[in-house]
Amino acid sequence: MKKEAEFARGDGVLDPVSATALSELGAMVAMAVVDPEGVITYASDRWCEITGWFREEVVGSHWDQIVHPDDLAAARKAGRMAMEDGSLLRYESRVVSKSGSKTTWIQSNVAPMTAPDGSTAGWLLVAYDLTDHMMAAEALVQSERRLQVIFDSSTDAITILEPDGTWRSNTSSMRKLLGHGPDFVPNEAWQSIHPEDLHGVRQAFWDLVEGNENVSGLYEYRVVTADETVKWVETAGVNLVDDPAVGGIVLHTRDVTERHKAAEELRSMASRLNSVVSSLPVGVMLADETGRPAFANRAATELLGLRGDPEEILRRGPRAIRAEMREKYADYNAHAKRVTAIVEAREPVTAEKVEFVDGRTLARSYTPIFDGDTYRGHLWIFEDLSDQVAVEAAREYLLEIEKRQNARLIELDMLKTDLVASVSHELRTPLTSIVSFTRLLRDGLGRDTLEDQAEFLGVIVRNTERLLGLVDDLLWLDRMESNTAQLNFEAVEMPALVELAVSSIHATADEKGVTLHWELTPGPRLMGDVGRLGQLIDNLLANAVKFTPRGGSASVEARPIDGGWRLEVTDTGIGIPVDELDQLFHRFFRASNARRQAISGSGLGLAIARRVAELHRGTVEISSTEGSGTTVVVTLLGADDPLVPVSPLAGLA
Repeated sequence: MKKEAEFARGDGVLDPVSATALSELGAMVAMAVVDPEGVITYASDRWCEITGWFREEVVGSHWDQIVHPDDLAAARKAGRMAMEDGSLLRYESRVVSKSGSKTTWIQSNVAPMTAPDGSTAGWLLVAYDLTDHMMAAEALVQSERRLQVIFDSSTDAITILEPDGTWRSNTSSMRKLLGHGPDFVPNEAWQSIHPEDLHGVRQAFWDLVEGNENVSGLYEYRVVTADETVKWVETAGVNLVDDPAVGGIVLHTRDVTERHKAAEELRSMASRLNSVVSSLPVGVMLADETGRPAFANRAATELLGLRGDPEEILRRGPRAIRAEMREKYADYNAHAKRVTAIVEAREPVTAEKVEFVDGRTLARSYTPIFDGDTYRGHLWIFEDLSDQVAVEAAREYLLEIEKRQNARLIELDMLKTDLVASVSHELRTPLTSIVSFTRLLRDGLGRDTLEDQAEFLGVIVRNTERLLGLVDDLLWLDRMESNTAQLNFEAVEMPALVELAVSSIHATADEKGVTLHWELTPGPRLMGDVGRLGQLIDNLLANAVKFTPRGGSASVEARPIDGGWRLEVTDTGIGIPVDELDQLFHRFFRASNARRQAISGSGLGLAIARRVAELHRGTVEISSTEGSGTTVVVTLLGADDPLVPVSPLAGLA
């Protein structure tokens, strides 16, 4: 005969699936859970209905508070026996409702729940209402007739057997349960017992007849009906052999086939759920109320980088798991504090990102598990977000590139507008002069003397050269920025190159009344394009003289530095507004004070100077105070041979 049913795991903790199933089963079956101290921690709806206690009254109460005072001593004795041998206990007692207005006889099955260390974690109580049975037993004492009435009105299938096991009588409910008609008379009491359960049923019966105190009065076994259907039944036996009104064994039997089907479906569902969870691509880890891991699927162990099968990892215990995890998190101390805070708060957390030392990013989610108000543990879910994070980073990177490129396009568009305006202005003045003096020559003015003609032609030539210079600057700057400029590298004597530039600008400085100073220190040759380096120095000296009023001064210093040369050009000119310094290297940009004073210029000189410096692995830095002068410092390390020019858009990649 089946003595017990599995409703708990080996560690004594109801898993979420079983807890849900028990809750649904609790509507039909009276069940309660008692902790090691005897306090009731769970009671089903059916339990509350039988005992007359509300759930909020019974949960948290000691089990002996509901037992009838007359039965308390026997119940405590039975409890001590069960605690000593840890076996399944079945006993009968009366229970009293909270108000004391209702007394109910119950048949209690008490099964121990074992913790991982082998100790008793609590008790599972399954109770059955025996009030009708007791009433029937009392009625048997009074009269046979009343007994028959009770038999016929009972919802249980009732059978009376002689002390030797032969059949005496049964109710219509028993015949209905076995699928027989009203005239059915069994050949023997054991006729409908399933062959595999026959031995156990007989042994239980003889133990009941002999009054064995260690035998429970509740048995489960299978019967075979008239149409050969197999059913599970549960029988409570009462020994009334010494009662003169009965003189036999009374068996109360009920059909529990549906309950067995529910239990089997529960086990099957738990198995399927375990298979599904084990095969999930996300990591799942379940911990009990103490924080000890109780379940983990393979995805969880692989994502967390734990060594071994999930079962082996769980056997190692939480301390070993924490020690192994210390090596995995990028900041384990911060991780440990955060996990402690999450568990203590017992509030759900969704998709919180954590970083691992191997560069992976995981999302962890936390869900606390409650049975009513009782905390039963928690669930962790892990998902690898590394690919998603990489895609997001790439997306942000591309968006940043696009943003810079858009800014560059806007800048280029502005430059185009400035180009049109500046070129129009710069071209108009020399073209106007050329056209005007050409017309004068055509109209015969200046023909009287060769000196007049030479003067007119000189104006035309100077303005033509100015136009050619402007066009050359534009074309060369465009070739440099598109990396198509052709440079000729050779060893350059920097002092000689600076001295040549000074001699070229000297006449202009004298004409403007600007004092020119220069200081040249001998040093090694620099690998570079002599023409472009000369253009850089010419542009800087020309600006220094052009923007310095009469009576001011301009100076240039050239000296060698480690691996290259340093040029410094200083003037006492009009200076540059501080908020415009970062725009000086833009093509066609001219300072606002230069425009106000109508100082001519194309705005290309500094743009060309910086690009030439870059092509010679150098930099150009400008410091200036409006009204006090400007200092330009150029550092040149020399060009590589062959040189690979750097695109101005390279910084966007």
